[in-house]
Amino acid sequence: MSTNEAPKKATNTLAAWKKAKVHTITLASGAVVEIQIPNLPELVSAGEFPNHLVEVAINVASGDTKVTPEEIKSQAEFYRNLVTRTVVSPELTLDDVKDLPFEDIELLSSIATRQRDVDALGLHIAGLDKSEEWRRFRGVEYGD
Repeated sequence: MSTNEAPKKATNTLAAWKKAKVHTITLASGAVVEIQIPNLPELVSAGEFPNHLVEVAINVASGDTKVTPEEIKSQAEFYRNLVTRTVVSPELTLDDVKDLPFEDIELLSSIATRQRDVDALGLHIAGLDKSEEWRRFRGVEYGD
């Protein structure tokens, strides 16, 4: 630990821990939104995610680049579902997602599927970029 950083303390309440799941991020378009990383396994097991999109979710999460035209159509539906479950504020409907910049949809989808952990500005989703230990581990100088 750096001499500049305070000793780590445990989160003292469950409410504070739960609140930590909401993150303010900047998207590729410059829009700033609040998000929550969806628990995809929980959504699938609870039947809250359309079953026909489960295979698409697995392919997207694994970075599978071999897709059929049918999977591309399903991927659009998967993105709409994923983005509406990820963005907390402003609230979105499935139809709203169709009108958003695609670069924002891709960024949100890659964050939600844990393929990416930084926003468009390169800031860590959970704010770890403020930690000297994290920056040293990642080889990132503050201000990069």
